[in-house]
Amino acid sequence: QKYQFTYAIFLQPIGMFLTSNPFIKDAKAIEKSNRLYWNVKPMFEGVKLSIKNNEFSHFYDLSDAHLLCNNPYVDLTHYSKSLNKKLAELMLLHVNNSATISE
Repeated sequence: QKYQFTYAIFLQPIGMFLTSNPFIKDAKAIEKSNRLYWNVKPMFEGVKLSIKNNEFSHFYDLSDAHLLCNNPYVDLTHYSKSLNKKLAELMLLHVNNSATISE
């Protein structure tokens, strides 16, 4: 408030959690053997639900953005150019729609 701006935090897709990711050959193996999956997946799902329930102000869920473009990943976890572009467009749309000018 002191600096007269607001912030936004965007939840983004995590390729390792998406069964639609073509680089996932064995989802069950990833679930069983990957510490990132064990440690982050429950938190990711909790944050996603909290955003949906409007429990976190300034948080916005873009975790389904991968569904809005073709070939969203270049490997298991890294975004393709098309997904990067889509995420940037969605963020910019939010920023432009929420921007206000303070006097």
